[in-house]
Amino acid sequence: TDRPSPIYTIAHIYSLLLARIIGKPYIVCSQTIGPFRNRVTRLLARFILRYALAITAREPLTYSYLTEELKLENVYLAPDIAFLSSIAVGPSGHPTDGFTVGLNISPLISNYMFPDVGDSEERRRLFIKLLSGVMSHILRRYGCRLRLIPHVTGPSRGIGGESRDDRVVLRMIYDELEGEGDVELILSEDPSTIGEAISTCDIFIGSRMHSAIRAIEMGIPTIMLAYSGKAIGTMRLLGLSDYVIDIRDKMGEELRDMISIKLGNLIDNYEEALEIFREASREAREYAKLHLKIIGGWRLLSLLKLREGRCMGCGTCAAACPQNAISMTLTGSGVYRPRIDFDRCVGCGMCIRVCPLN
Repeated sequence: TDRPSPIYTIAHIYSLLLARIIGKPYIVCSQTIGPFRNRVTRLLARFILRYALAITAREPLTYSYLTEELKLENVYLAPDIAFLSSIAVGPSGHPTDGFTVGLNISPLISNYMFPDVGDSEERRRLFIKLLSGVMSHILRRYGCRLRLIPHVTGPSRGIGGESRDDRVVLRMIYDELEGEGDVELILSEDPSTIGEAISTCDIFIGSRMHSAIRAIEMGIPTIMLAYSGKAIGTMRLLGLSDYVIDIRDKMGEELRDMISIKLGNLIDNYEEALEIFREASREAREYAKLHLKIIGGWRLLSLLKLREGRCMGCGTCAAACPQNAISMTLTGSGVYRPRIDFDRCVGCGMCIRVCPLN
């Protein structure tokens, strides 16, 4: 994408351009792509993406943009590949000794809020105060335990002089909530420790998309605080749009009320929410396997793509496929080309053996 700058697009294109120059096949896997507002980056992106063996979009906004705006083929839609990462298990039922709420906050989130406030430090201060107030209310009303859980850690000073370490803002929230109740700040940098901390939560609130994905994967009822289209699109794909809050350009009272209401509804209707998120987790894990099928079948797809100039669109491969995994698709140039359905393909190679033009 050209956000925050076209340089961001060019940096990503460069690595794929090297692969293109030396003739190495590549797959663009589990990505959010676009939009490209700059004419140069749009042309460069389309050039480099059209030579990919396959592109897996992790949310519907990217899929629509690539297929409708950039007119690309070999684009597939599947949930984020991160849904295949964990074996941890979340809550088994309604807690008997009070709720444990997990909270992850990115230092970047306040940059998208309080549009009338020009100073970034003041925006962060206002956000910390607002969110601390919400959590203080929840702690008092429901007697919850609160776990402040980082998902991105790193140097104290990041690109542009701003830290990307979640622990910076989580420590500020922790200090604001001093004396408010059972509040724990997780400071570990170990991914397994962070994953274990998430697994102990009954409810999770995350602004880092992959922290929320980790919780959803475990079947934990989750509220995503979104400041990008990829987060909103991910929740939409999972059928969980009711549990995402777009914080961009929200003012204090509006955001405070939205978080309080959604969190209160999860607690008051916990059994129902638990079943919704368990089902979403099961479906996401199943459909995310498409990424692995495509990666596993890359050699077959590579042969079809690299020899596309020989293909005369006869359809012999489609007729011979024992899994009915190949269909003949009309391309933008007005000719028919084979397209593989990786939900059906088992990689038997029959299509290669019967091709009359090798």
